[in-house]
Amino acid sequence: MDNTMYYSQSGDLIKGNLHVQDLGITMSDNAVFRQHIHEVATASHKMAGWILRTFKTRETKCLLLLWKALVIPKLEYCCHLWSPMRIGDFQEIEMVQRNFTRCISYVSHLDYWERLQTPVTSISCSTHWGVYTPLHASRHPR
Repeated sequence: MDNTMYYSQSGDLIKGNLHVQDLGITMSDNAVFRQHIHEVATASHKMAGWILRTFKTRETKCLLLLWKALVIPKLEYCCHLWSPMRIGDFQEIEMVQRNFTRCISYVSHLDYWERLQTPVTSISCSTHWGVYTPLHASRHPR
């Protein structure tokens, strides 16, 4: 552990923080965004649950419109900065989509990988080019 002590210009000790939040992004002292990813997944899961509790319809067009308008912005806000690197982080974020797509009547009978090949697109943004990239293309054997 680093025992370096930092002082302000007036001589006061500056205490270190384990997590710092700026512009809605939480970063740990070792430059990992694990807590932020958990917070994003939790907030998105709550929003998806609110949508499913509030709207009785399970029609694809309506639910996808609500998904894209209310959940996707939470999941993709500054995703180029905090993009998940660990498989567990990807899975935590993707679980929000997995649970939500299970409730859409058009695709509810399909397994998750088949649901992704329908008009329901993956929520993972590419960290390289800023375009949507289906996660199943690289991880799911065909």
